[in-house]
Amino acid sequence: MRTSRLRLAVIAGAWVLSSLAVGCGSSDSDSGKDGAAEPTKATYIKAADAICTKINRDEIRAVSGLKHPSSLQELRALMPIIRREVREIAALRPPSGEEPEVNAFVSAYQEAAKEPIANVLDGKSEKYEAAFKLMQRYGFKVCGVS
Repeated sequence: MRTSRLRLAVIAGAWVLSSLAVGCGSSDSDSGKDGAAEPTKATYIKAADAICTKINRDEIRAVSGLKHPSSLQELRALMPIIRREVREIAALRPPSGEEPEVNAFVSAYQEAAKEPIANVLDGKSEKYEAAFKLMQRYGFKVCGVS
């Protein structure tokens, strides 16, 4: 059980630190919102990574600072923030032809975000790691990168 908590703390801490190191991007007009031009894979990744960077920098850092989450209370406070991040990524329009890959990592991340924190702490869930692997494979530089 202690190993699982340490692993979660390492993943969460690395996630926060990696997002802070990248800096905040801005979504381009071709990110697929409001009838804008069709997003490319690169602009989709840039828009999603900007969401993760902003949320990690502004909100996750406020909960856990630059250190690893050190308590169950901190981890519980992170869950609504993570769920909002998932919703914002899911709201982006995927590039044409990329829908199956995008749907796969969005669905995996949504399922992970529904996981009870006790399961994550007890090492009974590998859902975040699976979602993050799909996101990394797709090409994210911030989202899902630990």
